[in-house]
Amino acid sequence: MTLGIEMNHKSFQVLIVGSGVAGLTAAIHLAKANVDVAIMTKDALPDSATNIAQGGIAAVLYPNGDSAQQHLSDTLLAGAGLCDREATELLVNQGPLRVRELIEAGANFDVDVSGNLMKGREGGHSFARVVHAGGAATGAEVERTLLDSLYNLNVTVLENTLGVDLIKQDGKVTGVKALGPHGEQLEVKTDFVILATGGASQLFPLTTSPLQSTGDGLAMALRAKVACGDLEFVQFHPTALAIGTSPRTLLSEAIRGEGALLLDRHGRRFVDELLPRDIVSRKMAEKMAEEQSSELFLDTRGIPDFASKFPNIFLSLQTLGLDPTKDLLPVAPAAHYLCGGILVDTDGFSATEGLCAIGEVACNGVHGANRLASNSLLDGLVSGKRVAERIISGSQKPTLSGALAGEMFGFDYFAESLSGKGLINPEVVPDHIPLVYLDWKENQLSSKPDPSRPSDTLKAFECLQTLRQIAGKYLSMSRSETGLKDAARELDDLESVTPTTYERANVEVANLQLIARALLFAADVRLESRGAHIRSEFSGQNEKYMVRFIHGSKDVLPRS
Repeated sequence: MTLGIEMNHKSFQVLIVGSGVAGLTAAIHLAKANVDVAIMTKDALPDSATNIAQGGIAAVLYPNGDSAQQHLSDTLLAGAGLCDREATELLVNQGPLRVRELIEAGANFDVDVSGNLMKGREGGHSFARVVHAGGAATGAEVERTLLDSLYNLNVTVLENTLGVDLIKQDGKVTGVKALGPHGEQLEVKTDFVILATGGASQLFPLTTSPLQSTGDGLAMALRAKVACGDLEFVQFHPTALAIGTSPRTLLSEAIRGEGALLLDRHGRRFVDELLPRDIVSRKMAEKMAEEQSSELFLDTRGIPDFASKFPNIFLSLQTLGLDPTKDLLPVAPAAHYLCGGILVDTDGFSATEGLCAIGEVACNGVHGANRLASNSLLDGLVSGKRVAERIISGSQKPTLSGALAGEMFGFDYFAESLSGKGLINPEVVPDHIPLVYLDWKENQLSSKPDPSRPSDTLKAFECLQTLRQIAGKYLSMSRSETGLKDAARELDDLESVTPTTYERANVEVANLQLIARALLFAADVRLESRGAHIRSEFSGQNEKYMVRFIHGSKDVLPRS
């Protein structure tokens, strides 16, 4: 592994932007095939959402009554009708192989006294199938294992380098414009860009995601008019500790799998804690509104050996003066995961030649309207290897598979369903979700840093705080027509005063503003409540909206 090389005239076969589970997995497999690959990351290599992921990895390693088919069924159910069946089948069938490879590479997952892998049950899962490390420190063990594998390979690492914009030539992505460690502007040329930049939960005032989660890759794609979908579906984790600043301490889903209960302020249980996350978070929001409170309580007092089962969480709680064996833990939902992203096929290839996306920044169809717990690290392992194998094979073009396969339904599918022709029948669910393109005007792509405008880092921080207030008030778990209109006006006012020079703080604010616009636009047209998207005017799902709303160009998509 090579660090900190001179970048003035450097190019690579593959440039990976992001250093979480998906990006590292792709880099390892590419490097083993002697592909000239570089990883660009805006902080140090281990700084990623993966490194703080808690719960585990869902995979059917030893059936014992469980099966890949049951894992598929649970994932489709949690996704509220918007999962792509083909992509999801690949996830659950290939996932166990990827986990075993990780174990062979040195990952130390928790085992029982007999040496067998311990498996937990989490929300939305019908069986205990989630393997974990350190109780609730799985992400750190995955990151450590992958970095150990990477150190012995020929991979160039560009740390403290922020990707800002995609470079396109004749419709093909040929590189990335970036800010170097000292603020210098760089251009990195490559045959393939793989975006693995994670999510954008720093948009919200309360989140479990790290400070790095500012939607950089997604914003790059939106500015380049790359097709992106499902941006209205932001998953809120039910049990974030309602103490301290953001990012909030996450109380892993695995704790509820061990028997922790959610209680209202009167000490009464009000929800099945092992339902999918969107349902639990929604019930919590309803209960908090009923009680006019900002928190509920997680009762962990009945869990034996809490400190040994969840040592990292136990230490975090101790630091805050809480004892999970004696105290009720105050909790509230917090922004956790973006279910949508850059539209890709089953191998991570986008509709724009030269651009791939994997992990949270991608919309490959496996998460639908609400991600099933502990499918995220699994998706990173599976999609990271698949994109590497596809590039190694010499392929250049995307296929009509996975989320991209929705293209085969034609552009008037949604309009015809709304006209009453009944094309979307809840009893005949298509294997692929139809794509519906939003009228995403060019002037809505205005959140782009402008090198000609003066810099003001403090102003950028103030604008970020205002942006989070807007998102928290209007764009979080529940949206309304009035709220979305107010959000649009307030975003207009904010963008008029936001500094936009090429400096990290300004770029990150610009990225989050653009994503807020995209989220707002999609939420405004989805006139139903489905999965992680709630419209207060519409109490349930409308099967006519069993479609994927797309921002970006439809002209570059492959034709059937």
